[in-house]
Amino acid sequence: MENLTTIDLVLAGIVLLLGLKGLFNGLFKELFGLIGILGGVFLGTRIGHDAGMYINDNWLHLENPSVITVTGFLATLILFWLGMNILGNVLSRIMSASGLGIFDKIFGFAFAGLKIAMILAVMIHALVSIKALQESTKEFTENSVFVPTFSEMGAFIVNADFTAVANKVEEKTGIEGISKDLQDLGTSVGEGIDKGLDSAKDTFEKAVDSEVSKQISEKTEELQNSVTGE
Repeated sequence: MENLTTIDLVLAGIVLLLGLKGLFNGLFKELFGLIGILGGVFLGTRIGHDAGMYINDNWLHLENPSVITVTGFLATLILFWLGMNILGNVLSRIMSASGLGIFDKIFGFAFAGLKIAMILAVMIHALVSIKALQESTKEFTENSVFVPTFSEMGAFIVNADFTAVANKVEEKTGIEGISKDLQDLGTSVGEGIDKGLDSAKDTFEKAVDSEVSKQISEKTEELQNSVTGE
């Protein structure tokens, strides 16, 4: 403990204080609160537009599609988050009534501490990776006990392979449809360019034909005048 620096004490204090919040709330409240936010965002991206249309048709009667979609997203997020918080409170009370409330509190402390530690780890990893900040932060981090550990944990989180998850999200959220729309737009633009080029080509050919015909007519007229003069 005697080798801990100021930054180590600050990090430990943040994790401890927010961990105490988990101790008071319990595991179920902390867990379902997080599920409420993440699940609400995910659900909002999937059904936000439909929810917005339902709300708009029955109450708001807005005309801007973007505002309707955002309204549906926020409504879905808030309702899901509230539902998960209510569920977490109910389960927490059941645990307390069953005499297992102490375990709910202990695991709540551990979960809250781990959650904030992961957030701090990603932030620290991002900061120490910026070359412009390395010199200015060196005096605070070079002798730190916790910063290297947090940075390694942050690197692991940031560099985790989320390809499969991203593919699933792409399939579920209709990003493929957006990609198809962009491809269709590109095809339409290409066809428009081709039509434009064809039109320009026809115009050019007509202009050339007209000029050639004019030159032939002038030469023929000169030849006729020459023959008549003789």
